[in-house]
Amino acid sequence: MLKKLKSEWQIARNLLSYMSIQATGQALAVVLPFAIAKVFSKTTFGHYSLCEMIIFLFLVLMATMRTPFIVHGSEERTKTGMMNNTFSIQCILVACCITSYIVFVIVFRRFILRFADITNSTLVCMSLGFLGMVLKEFVVSIFLATGQRKTSSLADLIFGAASFVLVGVFIILNRMTLSSVFIIYFLASLVVVFFLIPFSLNTKSLLPFKFDITNLKNTVNFNLWLGIGVVAVYIVNWSSLAILRKYASFEDIATYNLASKVFKGAQMLNAMIPMYFLPFISENISNPLAIKVYLKQKRPRIVAMIIVGFMVFMFIVPRLLEMLYPGKFMGAVPIARLLLVASVVSINSGLYAPILIAAKQYKISQIVSILLILVSLISNILLIPKYGLYGAAIAMIITQLYFSIAYEVLFRLVFKPQLCSRQETECHLNP
Repeated sequence: MLKKLKSEWQIARNLLSYMSIQATGQALAVVLPFAIAKVFSKTTFGHYSLCEMIIFLFLVLMATMRTPFIVHGSEERTKTGMMNNTFSIQCILVACCITSYIVFVIVFRRFILRFADITNSTLVCMSLGFLGMVLKEFVVSIFLATGQRKTSSLADLIFGAASFVLVGVFIILNRMTLSSVFIIYFLASLVVVFFLIPFSLNTKSLLPFKFDITNLKNTVNFNLWLGIGVVAVYIVNWSSLAILRKYASFEDIATYNLASKVFKGAQMLNAMIPMYFLPFISENISNPLAIKVYLKQKRPRIVAMIIVGFMVFMFIVPRLLEMLYPGKFMGAVPIARLLLVASVVSINSGLYAPILIAAKQYKISQIVSILLILVSLISNILLIPKYGLYGAAIAMIITQLYFSIAYEVLFRLVFKPQLCSRQETECHLNP
């Protein structure tokens, strides 16, 4: 009994330690746009919102690559003690991501300038910001794949802190413009590399570069199917802004984007804990006992923690918006409340995602994602022209409700029968 209590306490300590660092880093990332909104006019923040939308169109590719990198890297590290094969493939895919962005910007430059109403110089700075974010995401994914979860969360923390410091410097120098925001993102990523890579990264398991065509094809296949899901998340989070661009002013776009930052911040916290357990689930996906421990013991605690956090969000965040932006972003308060309801609805799908990913049931789950895209687009197209910002928020609630129900059904119909049919084996249960 005492041994079990010690084991549970150690798990809780590790999780809380990881969460405290990760939550602080994510909090800085969430708060930073609010600080930027305080400095910018509503119109300028509207331009910034649309620039973000374009950048994240390609950052979703990085998000797609992170999960296969963690899963395949954990598998390779378990079998051989090395992960240079997986790392080499990841480097190739990151290069492809950057190349895709460059080609897109060159081909659609005029459209981007009109859509976001920005200048050529701002577009160049926006591209620097994109490169910085890609670099930071690459560093974080390396540490996650090598099992250095606390260090990965430290990378987010350093990036957020450096960004905040640089924003303060630019404000003091009276140089805070739309272009300077993206320069800050680039500089902050260099700070992450300077402080973490030389001191924390063990390159022995990553080098020399080596890969075979079979592994590359498997990874690309994994990325393609998983990419559908990530693109679905992108469309859910950002399609409302694209539609609002037609029906609303830049000021209204700024108001909705500020409110959506509350939702996206809550979603970051929602995704943080499942990502923590992903390497453990990947290593033990064939062990029903380990998965049952996650589902029956760890999941209820995770749900309780997230619900408590969202209750705090519900109470505090709208009041903070009222305090920070008196008379400026008051329209964001009711929108933020509606979007927080969508966050609560999405808890269930977030906790099932690591199991379905680790089990490589991505082909079936992405069918759900394709339907998610349709639900999101149809809801936005029907509701935004009639109800404006409120229509976009209600469409988000409808979309997240569908996603949560669909993941529950998918798990029970597809994965649970397979789990019950496998023979239970002994496993070290502490991630």
